[in-house]
Amino acid sequence: MRIFEQNFGRFKAKIRRAACCSYVLAVLQEFLTEKMPKICQKAACERLYEQALEQALRAYPESRRVPAREHKPCALFGKEASPMEYPRITSRRNPLAKAAAALAGSARERRERRRFLCEGARLCRDAAESGIRLEACFFTAQAMEKYPEYLKAVLTRSKEAYEISQEVAQLLSATKTPQGVFCVCESPASRWENVTGLAPEGPCIVLEDIQDPGNLGTILRTAEALGRFQVFLLGNCCDPLSPKALRASMGAVFRLELSLESSPERLLALLHGRGYQTHGAVPRESARKVTEVDFSKGLHSIFIGNEGSGLRPGTAAGCGDCVTIPMRGRAESLNAAAAATVLIWELARGERSHGG
Repeated sequence: MRIFEQNFGRFKAKIRRAACCSYVLAVLQEFLTEKMPKICQKAACERLYEQALEQALRAYPESRRVPAREHKPCALFGKEASPMEYPRITSRRNPLAKAAAALAGSARERRERRRFLCEGARLCRDAAESGIRLEACFFTAQAMEKYPEYLKAVLTRSKEAYEISQEVAQLLSATKTPQGVFCVCESPASRWENVTGLAPEGPCIVLEDIQDPGNLGTILRTAEALGRFQVFLLGNCCDPLSPKALRASMGAVFRLELSLESSPERLLALLHGRGYQTHGAVPRESARKVTEVDFSKGLHSIFIGNEGSGLRPGTAAGCGDCVTIPMRGRAESLNAAAAATVLIWELARGERSHGG
């Protein structure tokens, strides 16, 4: 039994600290299924393994056994969670960890599963407090110590919760130094698709074919910061629920009124039918200076195009007029996010003047 006692020693502290029987059994299972078989194989003593199992189970006093917390099935993965307080995931090959990582790395996975992975203590809390449905939370022990208040808000709203190792956190993270807090969330995209039923009343921002998730997130963050805008994602915009877009938006994607539309003609018809003046942003000196537009009168929408090619010709032609940002330097144009910030500021300034 000396081999068993030497290798089982480091698990005794875990057992003494355990809050429930199910967690102890999980620790025993990890030791007895992963470590002991190798020990026994080297020592050629299969009987030792059987004796060790019997002794370990007898050693845990019945008086410390407590009812395990009942967990509901996790809707994302279609699996039943283990009946323990916070099941631990330590392997990168764990199917739950792999499924969550797939959401971070693939827009197709997010689209087909109608789920996305949210990373970061504050961002996960913002998702929870914005009414986003949390399917599962993954957190490290270090994160629990560092972000207790953020995690409290997340865990009380999450259907499932799993403690993960640093190795698994690296698998799920899109950053080099992860905070160790992740949430699998139900996608709000289904609410964004019914454009024909919309009745926009305030100023609108239309983003066409924005490809960089950092640019998209920054524009969404600006739109939320400067006013209450209806934002349309037109054509082939990148996924606003990708990890990079979520980080850049700082949670704005959860709070803005977003809509998805593939047809410029259909969206222009909707806005014109609602009495909107539509302005296409273009880098042309012949276009009207945006500072000359009186945004305080009537309803306005600004169309902002792709980082490299700008608005599609048909979209620009369908707008009521084209506007440009006057520049005095030698630069011919601005970065899409920088240009959008200037345009949104001008639109917001006019709205404030109109409001009072």
